[in-house]
Amino acid sequence: MSTFFTSGTDHFLCKQGFANGILLPDLLWKNGDGHFENGRSSPRRLIYQYWEMVL
Repeated sequence: MSTFFTSGTDHFLCKQGFANGILLPDLLWKNGDGHFENGRSSPRRLIYQYWEMVL
């Protein structure tokens, strides 16, 4: 399962997963430069920046 959080549905799933404490390792996170990268290699602060944008 690899997901780009670009659509409304994806944003909903993103928020639901966060609310449930589900952070799957293969999700792609948006980094500070506006590009997506694998969550396993993303700095935690960039992941938090992405959550702040979508929540």
